[in-house]
Amino acid sequence: MVCLKTLIPTLLAGLTLVSSGTLKAGDQIRQKTDDGSVIILDDGSVWKVDPYDRYDSRFWSRYDNIIVKDDESALINTDVGEKLATRIE
Repeated sequence: MVCLKTLIPTLLAGLTLVSSGTLKAGDQIRQKTDDGSVIILDDGSVWKVDPYDRYDSRFWSRYDNIIVKDDESALINTDVGEKLATRIE
């Protein structure tokens, strides 16, 4: 079984190598729809989640810690170690 404390740094390291952008930490989920289709962060940004990723995002909870890629192409939930391909609505 893989420990999340081990998985998250590996996940984040891979993202920074693949992406030319940087990561912005410090956001939390303020609200989200039950089906995970829309996520609103504390900074007020509204994210529409691609249908393919909604199975994962529907299980994300309020106050989960989120990292936003600088180019705003993805949300990364550091509490559960998942990355979603998303877009701003």
